[in-house]
Amino acid sequence: MKLSKKLIILGVTSSLSMPLLAGSLDSPAAPTVSGSAMYTIEDIHKRLTDGTAGTKRTGSFTEPASGPTTGTGHTLTDVMDIAPTQDTTDGADPNDVTDGKTYWGLTNGNWGPKTGTAGGCAGTMNGTRWCDNGDGTVKDLSTGLVWLQKADWGGQKQWDSNGNDNAFVRAGTLKDGSTDANLSDGSEEGDWRLPTKKELVGITDPAGTEPVSTGAMGAFTGVQASSYWSSTTYASNAVFAWYVYLDDGYVDYGNKTNTFYVWPVRGGK
Repeated sequence: MKLSKKLIILGVTSSLSMPLLAGSLDSPAAPTVSGSAMYTIEDIHKRLTDGTAGTKRTGSFTEPASGPTTGTGHTLTDVMDIAPTQDTTDGADPNDVTDGKTYWGLTNGNWGPKTGTAGGCAGTMNGTRWCDNGDGTVKDLSTGLVWLQKADWGGQKQWDSNGNDNAFVRAGTLKDGSTDANLSDGSEEGDWRLPTKKELVGITDPAGTEPVSTGAMGAFTGVQASSYWSSTTYASNAVFAWYVYLDDGYVDYGNKTNTFYVWPVRGGK
């Protein structure tokens, strides 16, 4: 029994000999650095629903007088429920939005503030589709694509079979001040390219809106009653590429060694 009492006394003594750390049991003060100020979930929810800017919480902390009232607050789940989601089916791309207008892009990876490129004419309208920009270019308001006004400037070239003198090279050399192009649009070498099959068919299809042909040049000049190259290879045989006959909009594919006209375009996807 005496031994047990000694062990108990020694244990108490050892405990009492440990150092005591000083400190305050009061709640810490609110942050005073302005960078630590934050929006509330309610602020974020209102910004998403009606555009309210919200105000970051700053200054001294004020103890709430009472708990939250049922139904007046929102949760993170509520915020996520109204947050925008990506729409790759019907969402807008720059070519779908009027030129110069800003929008929030949610299509095909175009996430964030964007500026539209389609529509809007700063020059002279020719019909309802074509805008003569007055600088040697014509803008297609239905797609936002910009075409060289002189449809015969590119001349006739092989598709890509002739080294440094082919359709792709010819289109790529076009720039502001190019000889005989009457171009003063500020474009640089490399801005222009050969149109795709879809793009070329899109402006010449007789069933389309205000199609371009030798008999209906509209805002363009020098449209030839001849074949024009597209940049699209014939899928079943890479020896061939697609072209459009501008006299009547006929579409076919031909051997890339053929010499067809080059009509440069810029913009688009």
